[in-house]
Amino acid sequence: KANSSIPILSKNQSSESYETRKNWNHFWLIDTSDSEALADKGSNCYTVNIALIEDGFPFLGIVYIPARDVLYYSALDKGAYRVTGGDQPVRIKLSEADNIAITQVSKRNQLSESTPIRNVSLSLCQAMEKIEQMPLVIESSWEWQTAAGHAFIRTLGYQLIDSASKHELRYNKVDWKNPKLVIKKKRPQ
Repeated sequence: KANSSIPILSKNQSSESYETRKNWNHFWLIDTSDSEALADKGSNCYTVNIALIEDGFPFLGIVYIPARDVLYYSALDKGAYRVTGGDQPVRIKLSEADNIAITQVSKRNQLSESTPIRNVSLSLCQAMEKIEQMPLVIESSWEWQTAAGHAFIRTLGYQLIDSASKHELRYNKVDWKNPKLVIKKKRPQ
């Protein structure tokens, strides 16, 4: 049962003032609006994205692709999984060989406003399954577009880095728009 005391935000319901939001240490961030537009265009890549944000970072992420009946889900310290149809969940694991340097910018893997019908959270999940396609740079996005996929990659030891500040992307900012982002392997502490 969902805890009704945890606020829920989405693109369509993001009018809560920052003065109220800044005191939240938990909230749900949901993205379905882009999914509706993609579904209307006949795309089979539309998703429903749900993330639980804890102290500014995504803790749990769910990315569901209804047209393909594929579900990605993750929770920190619990793992990252993919479920196709009614099959058993498959745990996504990255081998040490997959821990390659991914900080260089690659034009062919950039997501930007000019990229047609591209789903950010789905791209982040699929990037972890096909690590050889890295690096991934996200030129333009909103918090609700990245949160669920960000949770997925965090579970696998990666981060979304603000390319200007060089720090991991935080959620519940004054402005919902994200800066330019780069996926980067988290450094051991």
